[in-house]
Amino acid sequence: MGERNISKLPFSSNIKNAVLYHHENADGSGPFGKAASETPLYAQLIHFGDILDVNCNFGAQETDKYVKVFKFIDDNAGTIFDDKLCTLFKSLFDKNMIEDLQKKDLIVNLEKVVPKEYVEYSKDKIIEIMNVFARIIDYKSKFTKNHSIGVAQKALLMGEFYGYDDDKCCQLYIAGILHDIGKMAIKNEILEKPGSLTDDEFTIMKNHALFTYNILSEINGSKNIASWAASHHEKLDGTGYPFGKKAEELDHEDRLLACIDIYQALSEERPYKKGFTHEKCIEIMKDMVKSGFVDGQIVEDIEEVF
Repeated sequence: MGERNISKLPFSSNIKNAVLYHHENADGSGPFGKAASETPLYAQLIHFGDILDVNCNFGAQETDKYVKVFKFIDDNAGTIFDDKLCTLFKSLFDKNMIEDLQKKDLIVNLEKVVPKEYVEYSKDKIIEIMNVFARIIDYKSKFTKNHSIGVAQKALLMGEFYGYDDDKCCQLYIAGILHDIGKMAIKNEILEKPGSLTDDEFTIMKNHALFTYNILSEINGSKNIASWAASHHEKLDGTGYPFGKKAEELDHEDRLLACIDIYQALSEERPYKKGFTHEKCIEIMKDMVKSGFVDGQIVEDIEEVF
């Protein structure tokens, strides 16, 4: 799955089999039985970083972390890791660099080594890339396997209904595709919990909309997309999240994405319910209009179009 997804992304170098074989061990004891000499370098590098982080937990502050890291590498050289990679790592990383990896400003430290690079792509290529991310997002939970694609397709349909031009329809589609990208940071036990979430779990779940905003805000020219995507849980009375915006702060597209997300979620099967019919979805949403949560005209438009 990962290999098929990554093959659709416009990398500038050959990354074939980098994901497929990233669980292979240097001694050939991995799932495909490939030794280091048979495994692509990119796959070995991903494997090295993955195993090292899982076992040494760079996210936790720990005195003399570098001692633990170097010992783990030495203990697994020639079996899990290729000897050459182990030697290279130890020649590049010193105590200070290992300690930097434990800090919260990890992204800043990473950008010192790998600077940001901005690349322009055609509309068709952007949509192709976005569809890859949608599959990654939706496959995180079996109950939302078509959710992002469904929201995006319905957003495009509504954009055409409102007579938006191609560029705005494309932006709506992208906002729909990526509205839940922040859920990549939420644990599956919360996403797939069959019962009600606790207050603490719901607080964690709500963070996904803010994560979505933060991620999309990093993309040049994506101000509208970031706002529309992140506003899919906002309510007209200001009780939504992540920003608690009120009606006067939410534009038509913010409201539209919120309504489409609700409709899509209601129509889908979840751990706690079956998918509802179109008529039942509209009935529930009209009750939400009466409660002052969502835009009544948009709900009427959705009733007509869907």
